[in-house]
Order: sequence, then structure tokens, then C-alpha cells
Amino acid sequence: PFDPVSKRTEAEVEAGGKHFRVAKGAPQVISALCGTASDPAVTAAVDRLAMKGYRTLAVARQDNGAWRFIGLVPLFDPPREDSAATLREAQQMGVGIKMVTGDHEAIAREISGQIGLGQNILVAENVFDDDGKRNRLPAILAADGFARVFPEHKFEIVKTLQDAGHIVGMTGDGVNDAPA
Repeated sequence: PFDPVSKRTEAEVEAGGKHFRVAKGAPQVISALCGTASDPAVTAAVDRLAMKGYRTLAVARQDNGAWRFIGLVPLFDPPREDSAATLREAQQMGVGIKMVTGDHEAIAREISGQIGLGQNILVAENVFDDDGKRNRLPAILAADGFARVFPEHKFEIVKTLQDAGHIVGMTGDGVNDAPA
């Protein structure tokens, strides 16, 4: 199964009497697995796809020895057709909305634009990489959303807002959303 912390999954495969391993996951993770972590062509392709709203997975194969980068798989998961209208209605009722996603910041900005939220999307590690040594509330309040978020970041966003007296509701579609 996919591990949201390591951002990859692996499987052993038998095909045609041969055994090999395959891995898929975040492009930067799979590139590092293959020893090509700073491949500018992969980074450029992922960035181009992200600006169009595509989430990208990378695939690698290991026969007997080193992992070999196979390629990229772009995936598009558009927002529901009623998302923009629903969010607009909630905002008109005074509800503040922030998007919190594990996706790349370019994907988050594209989707945010499609659903009518602002473009101030912060990368979670830039807000939460200091072990709580600074006041995060101003950044959280100013942000329209957060990208490259791990489950612990979601929890910290909710807790920080609650500690400041905000009433917070949170929706999610995975078990990694449960702590928040």
C-alpha cells in the first residue's frame, strides 16, 4: 500500500518467469530512489504538468541491482462541478475557507483558481519546519491554502486556529485526514 510519509509504494512482480520489483510514488522520491534526484528534465516535466493541474506519479523498476527510472504518469482529478458555487455560498455566509492538500503547490494554485479561492498557497514545510519556535498564526490566517502537506501539518493548522479561538471544520477523504 501507499505510504503517505515515504510517498511511495512497492511491489514484487513475476511476469514471464522473471521476478522484479516496481515502485511508484512522488517523482522526487522515485528519482532519489534511482539516484537521479536532481534530473532537470523530470523536474521540468512535473512542473509543467502541475501548472495544468495534473498530479504526477513516477515509476521505477529494479531487476537485479539498481533501480531504473521508467517514466511519469500524469493524473487529473478535477474539482466537482459544484465546488466553486458551494465555496462561494459558504464564503457569503462568513465561512473562511482554506485548501489543505498534499499536492504540489502549482497544482494547488491551479485548483484553487478553478474553485474561486485565492492564490496565496504556502508550502507546508516552509511554515512548519521550525519545530514550533515561531508564531505560525499570522501565516496560517493569511494563507488561502497549503500544499505538500503531511497529516501532522493538517493537525497543526487546525490546532493553531482552534487555539486562537476559531471554530474549525475540516473535511477529508482519507485515513490520513483523521488526526485533523
